Parts: sequence; structure tokens; C-alpha cells
Amino acid sequence: MNRFEEYLKEHKEQLESIEVDPRIWTSIENELLRKNNHKIKFYLQIAVSFLILIGIVGIVKYTFYQNKQNPQFTLSHYSNKYGTIEKDFQNAIYYQTIQLENLEIPASLKSDFKVLTNELNDLDKQYKIYVGIIMKHGYNENIGNKVLEYYSLKLELLKKIQFEIIKVSNFKKDKNDENNEIKIQL
Repeated sequence: MNRFEEYLKEHKEQLESIEVDPRIWTSIENELLRKNNHKIKFYLQIAVSFLILIGIVGIVKYTFYQNKQNPQFTLSHYSNKYGTIEKDFQNAIYYQTIQLENLEIPASLKSDFKVLTNELNDLDKQYKIYVGIIMKHGYNENIGNKVLEYYSLKLELLKKIQFEIIKVSNFKKDKNDENNEIKIQL
């Protein structure tokens, strides 16, 4: 035992009889809590800084990765002539798509139109293959023609879908068919 412990044991009764002002104990407790709060605040600041840093790194990495994986493809990067034609096709396809989104088909014919929308999806897959070829092997006029052909086929198919919807709608009006109607999903 060290001398301090011996002193405490010898003077135990005297020390216990001394009454300490409660304000002193409150002051001691507050000081201890303040020290603990400073430590907690410090560790919280480090944790928050770390989370912010992880968030920033994640956003930068995601943005950089997305841009590398899916750069905005356009034929105008390779050919002014094809870029202009591509832009015209894109505008026509956009306009045609907007018109189709406002049309409805009878719910009973949904599966018939599903064949046409699957064709659209297949065309879009083919387009992605063309873009992949250009990105991997570089541009050549043959693949540029294939991309323009894709746009042409897509526009024709969208017009065909619109024509079929109008034809079905007119037939339905003639028969006064009261089936549920649904929007076509492109």
C-alpha cells in the first residue's frame, strides 16, 4: 500500500465527517462532463468529416465512372453530315414518341402491341451494340450508316404503332366497344 492509501485509512472517520458544499460537487461534476463533452464533440467532428469526405469521394468517383462508361454518343463527333441527319432523326423520334404517349389502346389488345414494343426494345439493343463498336474500334462510315438505319427503322416502327393505334381506335368507335383503355408503354 502506498502512503496516500494509508493516510486515507487512518483518517477515514475524520474525512467522512467533513461536509462538502454541494456546489463544489456540482462544479466538479460539470467540469468532468465538460471534458467528456469536448472529447465527444471532437470524435463527432472527426466522424462527420470522415463521412463528408467519403460522400465527396463517392460522388466524384461515381460521376467520373458514369462519364467514362456512358459518354454522350453522337455521330456529330465523327461526321458533320451524319451528325445533322442524326439530329433530324432524333427530333422526329422524339416528336413521334410524344404523340404516342398521348394515345390509348384497349386493354384487351395490350399483348398485340407488346410485340411492337418488343421490336422497339430490340432496335434499341442493336443501337447500343453499334455505339459499343464505335467506342471500342473507332468510327467508320459503314457503322455510321447502321446507326442512321437504326434511327430510320425506329421512326418507321413508331409511325406503324401510331397507325395501328388509330386504326384500332376507329374500329372500336364503330363497334361502340367500352373496353378499358391503357396507355402504351414505350
